Amino acid sequence: MIEGIMQIGQVILDEKDILASLIKEVEPVRRNKQQHVMKIKFYTKEEKLELDAKEEIDENTAEKYMFIGSVNGPNSPQWYATSSSINYHISETIYNMSHMDFGESFNEKIKKLLNEYYIDLGENYKNKNRYMLNLYKFGYVNSSIGDLLKQSEEEINSKDEKKIIESVKKKIQKQIEEKLGISFNEISLFTIFIDDIPITNCKEYKEAVLKSKSGGKSKKPEEHKKCFMCGSTEDVTSKLSDMKIKYFTTNQVIFASGLSDYDKNMMLCKDCINRLLAGENYVQNNLDTRLMDFNVYLIPHFIWGKPLSKSELDSGSNVIKRSFNTVKNFNNIEDFKDYIENMKDSLDEDYYYLVNFFFYKKMNQATKVQKLIKDVNPSIFYKIAEASYETEELMQNILAGYRYNRISLESFYYFTPIRVKSGEAMQYRSLLQWYEAILTQGKIKKRNFINHIVQCTYKEYFNKEGYNIQKVKIHDTVIKASMAIKFLERMRIMDEEVKNLEFDLTVREDLKNYIKGLNYDEQKTSMFLLGYLVGEVGNAQYKRMGEDKKPILNKINFSGMDKQKVIRLSNEMVNKLKQEKILKYNEIVFGEHKRLFDKNEDKWKMNKQENLFYILSGYSYATVRPMINKNNGGNDNE
Repeated sequence: MIEGIMQIGQVILDEKDILASLIKEVEPVRRNKQQHVMKIKFYTKEEKLELDAKEEIDENTAEKYMFIGSVNGPNSPQWYATSSSINYHISETIYNMSHMDFGESFNEKIKKLLNEYYIDLGENYKNKNRYMLNLYKFGYVNSSIGDLLKQSEEEINSKDEKKIIESVKKKIQKQIEEKLGISFNEISLFTIFIDDIPITNCKEYKEAVLKSKSGGKSKKPEEHKKCFMCGSTEDVTSKLSDMKIKYFTTNQVIFASGLSDYDKNMMLCKDCINRLLAGENYVQNNLDTRLMDFNVYLIPHFIWGKPLSKSELDSGSNVIKRSFNTVKNFNNIEDFKDYIENMKDSLDEDYYYLVNFFFYKKMNQATKVQKLIKDVNPSIFYKIAEASYETEELMQNILAGYRYNRISLESFYYFTPIRVKSGEAMQYRSLLQWYEAILTQGKIKKRNFINHIVQCTYKEYFNKEGYNIQKVKIHDTVIKASMAIKFLERMRIMDEEVKNLEFDLTVREDLKNYIKGLNYDEQKTSMFLLGYLVGEVGNAQYKRMGEDKKPILNKINFSGMDKQKVIRLSNEMVNKLKQEKILKYNEIVFGEHKRLFDKNEDKWKMNKQENLFYILSGYSYATVRPMINKNNGGNDNE
């Protein structure tokens, strides 16, 4: 993965210098609102401060004011002159710059700003929180910093420095909005000027940024200290704090923490650091996407082919991102078959590359790796689309009229219960393993997959809260899961070998077609038919009782149905069919269920979760069939 990022970085640096390659993209319009730059202008000769938010952001603004994000690390001093938050400039930026060496002349300007425009809150406040921009003095807020501190202390009833300062900054922002007549939702960048010159234009500032990004130097070019990537012994360092993507652990108490340093694990020379930084920034700007609750970087690794130019890199990146964003959700594609053919052509390029899928979680200024799926052939996008299309065709043949969504990568998010807290997935290992299997043509255990589906139906039936479970009926989940199984079989990644099964079955043609289409063997068919009868009783109870009541479902153990529970349910079914006066319509189905069960009882191979799943499969078919008939203009009693 690192090599792929550095390949990208080299392409960028062939056309740009290192500082230009680090520019972060900023959207000119966000949530349908034009975005602006707020300029914080210090006039040192007149001791005047001006806040100006008139300039609209366009595609060149980020580069114009050298927006390179924030200094890496949650506790790193923030000193970049252009930021996405005004809070840094209210307290931290100038204070932190005053502790740096930009050269005598520039240092004096910064110290003058700190002394004349900022208020010292005293020793009770530490470092970055000790100095606050005196906006009251210049008429941009209506209350002094002292008054705002007192108000915040009283409101939050706490002496917690961090909470107090955060409260003060919120009050300041609100008053600035009122003064300027613009919401901070319409301001994406905040940059500092000194005497009408942006700090980001100053030579001293640029040199400091460049120096901070270089990673420093090793004490001397020792032979054992070589660049991890190119082997150079010049300007080599293991200080990689400026990396936005963390490639290895340096802050946990593990075996490696007992070593004197990480020099033998990960060292880079200045040139490789620059390539890595430029590549990371390109990935974050152009190859960052989402899959449900997960952030994903799509990182290409070019194996061979002609050297890439920036335009070719952009074109390839667009293909990768567009293809991935499509296969994660196919539902908006009308001419699906035509799209699949076009996708196949677009992935056939003159250069060959693999794609790394980097699932990550934002942790302050860094990233936490959730899953790295390496060396994926981009042709997998075409295979996923093709398998989805074939699955859709099958379902149209065996369950015409049922309203369903195509199987896509997003579909699998709902096939395993995941705890979700504040919009963040907390238990995701199984899901990411499925994604890895799909993308790399690995294997998924069918029994394990069905177990997760059964857990979903349990939580749906009992309305368990705090999970990613959709607010849908059980029959929709089970039919969609049946589609997913066929999709995985067409991808040839289900561990169970698919065989064409042929056996005698005397039931209605629609039932026979559905069973054959899903390729059920005798044991699965027996459970399916039992579930179908449960569904028929449930339909009758619903018509008779209304209000979505189906007492028959109380006979099903949603934790699983072992063989003894199956036998008890089967024995009760005749009486239930008689009670609802529908036995005569279902005698043949019951007879076939019983025949197949008795034939296989002594050699039963399915576990209790599989028994339950196929019972629910039959229940789901029986539940949706009257709906389909009614939607098609037929009689829902058919």
